[in-house]
Amino acid sequence: MFDLPASLLCLPKPTDTSTERLRRKVRLLALRRFLVLTGEGLEERAVASLRRIQAHVQAMARKHTDIVLSAIGQPDVLAPLLVLESARCQEAPLILGMIPPLLVHLAKDGEALNEALVWEAAVHSVSNLEMTPPAKALLVDPVGVAVELEDGRRLNMPVAEAQPGVRLSEVSRIVGEPPLGVQLSLNDGNPISMDEAHPEKTGNAVSLGERSLDEWCRRVEEAMAVIAIALPTWYQEMRVSLDRMVPVGFDAQRHFSASYREAPGTIYLSLHPSTLTMAEAIVHEVQHGKLNLLTWLDPVLHNGYSDWSPSPVRPDLRPLMGVLLAVHAFVPVSALHWRLNSMDHPLSREPGFSGRQRAVLAGNATGLGIVQARGNPSASGRRVLVGLQALHDVVARDVVGIEGNQMPM
Repeated sequence: MFDLPASLLCLPKPTDTSTERLRRKVRLLALRRFLVLTGEGLEERAVASLRRIQAHVQAMARKHTDIVLSAIGQPDVLAPLLVLESARCQEAPLILGMIPPLLVHLAKDGEALNEALVWEAAVHSVSNLEMTPPAKALLVDPVGVAVELEDGRRLNMPVAEAQPGVRLSEVSRIVGEPPLGVQLSLNDGNPISMDEAHPEKTGNAVSLGERSLDEWCRRVEEAMAVIAIALPTWYQEMRVSLDRMVPVGFDAQRHFSASYREAPGTIYLSLHPSTLTMAEAIVHEVQHGKLNLLTWLDPVLHNGYSDWSPSPVRPDLRPLMGVLLAVHAFVPVSALHWRLNSMDHPLSREPGFSGRQRAVLAGNATGLGIVQARGNPSASGRRVLVGLQALHDVVARDVVGIEGNQMPM
């Protein structure tokens, strides 16, 4: 039995470091944005704190680049910085949210941190602490992390139990194999998570949908296990392609998912009874994140936002880049179907599997045809398209009668 072809930002070989290298470059871009923040709109003490932190981070980056980039790459830090890079929000509220998680992560390596840093501004939450009223300062040093509360109390973290003005909450759990480091998170620092392009949705507010966190973790891990069996190298690449899953409710009939260019490595998922649907959604949204990384460094399609076309995903006209994003997400979903079918996996014997497989393949054929005919790709964009076409050709080879139509979500 022939295997599936590896391709750029789609199905990786075990030695493929493309996504990891892109992630590093985007984090460097975000670090540059952090170092030029002006602090406009912040109080004077907060601006002075920001200046000291920027100077220390710049010096620290020269000796401990990986540690600094890891801190910059934390979802609650990276997303605000990339939102600022795309000029979508004002600085002040985003800085207030990003500094505490940045400092906490830097403090994990006390030897590299080397000195004490104080953030003198309102701190509403940090790690698993929520403070009402907000703390008035956050201190990190080589020993650890502490907050100074409004009433003058100083709490050294971690805090073991709740106390007046301080609430403890579980903010995340590791899902999947621990080395992947993927978190199911009830915390989301993406400032544009409520911006919504789909008319049937109203944003991505964090919600367990009246399901328990235990159920969420179990169902997500069941879906991840399917991916691990069917697409093992893709699954292992989640170490660098996925940081955080954010729950956005439960719906037994439809599944909702989302991702943002400014938040690569973060995906939003609703809970759904179908394990296959959950697995598809994870593959789909992580694929968006991988291509979104590339778009920070390369146009991918030179006419990606100037040429519009009917889409295999939505009934309205979409820019060609939107069509490519859809195809780039759904071709590996087809690969997932192909592998499950070839393995005679129980999911492949469920009612509706064959119809779903054919529908996704047909949508991919339509989308690839549109982008191939009308797109003006960059060199990297051409490599992405060639790889997608090669993979599609293999997974569609045994399925006759595939004709372009609308791809179901």
